[in-house]
Amino acid sequence: MKKNINLVVSIVMTVVSMTLLTSCEKEFSEVTPVNPKSSLTVTTRSESGAEEVAYPVAVYLFDANKACIDFRRIESADASVVYDLVEGVYDVYAFGGVAEGKYTLPSVKEATLASVITLQDGQEHGDLMMANSSVTTTKGEANTINLSMNRCVSKIESIVIKQVPDDVTAVSVTLSKTCKSMAFDGTMKDVNIEVITLEKSGTESGTWELKTPRHVLFDVAASASVKISMTTNGNAKGYTYQLTDKWKSNYLYHINATYTEKQNFHVTGTITGATWQGTEDIVFNFDETNTQDGGSGPTINETAPEVGTLYKGCYVLSRTEESNAIKVLLLHPNQYSDVCNGSMSQEEARNSINSKLSEIASENEITGWHLPNEAEMDAVYSIGFAAINLKIPEPKLLTDDYFYDDNGTIRGCLLNTNTKRDLRLTTNKAILRPVAVARFTK
Repeated sequence: MKKNINLVVSIVMTVVSMTLLTSCEKEFSEVTPVNPKSSLTVTTRSESGAEEVAYPVAVYLFDANKACIDFRRIESADASVVYDLVEGVYDVYAFGGVAEGKYTLPSVKEATLASVITLQDGQEHGDLMMANSSVTTTKGEANTINLSMNRCVSKIESIVIKQVPDDVTAVSVTLSKTCKSMAFDGTMKDVNIEVITLEKSGTESGTWELKTPRHVLFDVAASASVKISMTTNGNAKGYTYQLTDKWKSNYLYHINATYTEKQNFHVTGTITGATWQGTEDIVFNFDETNTQDGGSGPTINETAPEVGTLYKGCYVLSRTEESNAIKVLLLHPNQYSDVCNGSMSQEEARNSINSKLSEIASENEITGWHLPNEAEMDAVYSIGFAAINLKIPEPKLLTDDYFYDDNGTIRGCLLNTNTKRDLRLTTNKAILRPVAVARFTK
């Protein structure tokens, strides 16, 4: 059964002066009600002893013309707000857990129904909640309405990776897609690359773990993926898994992984819902095919496109028949020249590329975008950048270095000559153009 955290809004139809109770900050509009005939009292409390409203709570009040006329912060459960209002229809928007210095909030003059609550740079999400309701004030009546506060974030409560080789110097987990901002209508905005750095366990050899739980704001409408990266001798290698389900808000996530002697990951991920959501378990595997080949998404029930054509705006580089499907290698329709350069270390370049790949994880309805390996880069060269440019729109392929993965080492390749060289020799104009593998039914 679903249990909600409640923001209790009491409407008392009496003429009162504008009152502000303990621990509440206010920011008024210049619009002052004329001959107010009712008051709107806003207080916060929790109906369940196990769940608490996240303070402070920011409360925005909009009039019938959708203009913001008041903005307050309620700092504790003991505080409340009283508004003097004329009779009419009002919209109340409340956001919990929006501490100053963590989020940027619109002022009363800036706020519209299209405004966003934005995480500030360098900050991590807190227990972000929201609620909204329409309120009609009528003279001579007293009534109470309840706004159900919905938790917008999820919580990564634990990550444990075992049997990590001794020569690994860093382990991180990247979650896609996550966001920095949330609009007043609950829509997620501004992609936020959520890279979670793990630490060595102080008690178990070969175990890396998350020391502090982390709140994340998932884009629940986007495809969900988890990437585990391990760094050895400055070279990072990533293992990506595309979840069959999407991320959910208001869930606790536990991820437990084991790195096996056969160089494969076996990962069990447990999703535990909050008390009102129930429990859901998922199990998935990481292995070497996730590092380069991609194609971890479901088989597409369409006719496989031919080499030299475009599929969803992506150039088809190769087409290979397998036992149960046709594997197609696709070239991303965009390229990025500001991701990394020859002055970076391998680790810095890998992290920068991984961040960009996480950002575009499911563009063009295709998942598994990755840095080309040498064979995939050779496929681009064998067709020829001039021939490809005849078929694709802007941006066209150039003669500069394009990054590729040479068995865990990032290098550059000049497409006009197929000259391959070390990262340090690439130009500042070196380019990332991802590829992806898609499988189609035969």
